Amino acid sequence: MTFSFTGKSILILDENHQDRQVLKKILENVGVRVFEAAMVKEALELAKSHSPNLIIADPYMSYSDFRKFYLEHNQDHLLTTIPIMVASKAKKEKITYCLQKLGIEYFLEKPLNARNVLSTTQLALKNTSAPCVEFAEGKRIKASFLVVGSAIGLGETGLRIELPMKINSSSRVELSGGLIQKMKKNKILFGIDRGCSRYSHDGQYYNQFEFVGVSDNMAMNVRKLSCHWERLC
Repeated sequence: MTFSFTGKSILILDENHQDRQVLKKILENVGVRVFEAAMVKEALELAKSHSPNLIIADPYMSYSDFRKFYLEHNQDHLLTTIPIMVASKAKKEKITYCLQKLGIEYFLEKPLNARNVLSTTQLALKNTSAPCVEFAEGKRIKASFLVVGSAIGLGETGLRIELPMKINSSSRVELSGGLIQKMKKNKILFGIDRGCSRYSHDGQYYNQFEFVGVSDNMAMNVRKLSCHWERLC
């Protein structure tokens, strides 16, 4: 099926008037409705009132302003479903870490050229154009995930584990594996320590898991394992 830009809308956030106009012209020529803003406040108002399919922003307009925009985007339920694409003069390989940390997948390198803009924008819109149903709070369906991680620390209160996902502080986690079996258990229930799930590197997160309902016998096994951690590794 041929992709069509007609009916799509995109918000451009960039302090540079000339860059905005170049991008706007390329997108409008294929039928995209374009909104543009030079300031964060204006961009947020446009995003909330028009719900564009995509936001294209230059993070180097002013990093503090972009950070403010990104944080509000991620905290406002009206905006979180709108993906962000970065357009920047910086080389992609130099800001890949920052993009991964922010969860931004799509990137346009300046100076802009029409072919690259359209191919990257089409890819971003294709991946966000599928219909989505959002469940109301209290009616959300529970989901289970099997995720492979690495234990990097052990204490009497729990484990510090590196995982390719961030765990919410209200989550309950069931862990299994060789280390858990050394505690004389097949599986153990953990809770995530509030505020102790943070980004590490390369898409990994440090998560501090606390034991739930630890018996004296198990605590003793954990103490023994802690003393011999180097041998276990």
